[in-house]
Amino acid sequence: MVAGALFVIWPLQYRRSIGGSLKRIGGRDGDTARFDHAMDRRWIRVALVVAPITGVVLIVVGITS
Repeated sequence: MVAGALFVIWPLQYRRSIGGSLKRIGGRDGDTARFDHAMDRRWIRVALVVAPITGVVLIVVGITS
């Protein structure tokens, strides 16, 4: 169940971390568009959807077993 919770929480933490990075880059007059482009990868978008689904499945399996 702990692993499932981590899978569910990870996308939220990832988005928060990326948001903080964007603020720091913008605060230093950096190129935020370049950072957005670099972090917008297909596998990242897929992982942000698949991870919570996997987490829910792991939690359900943990509860039912």
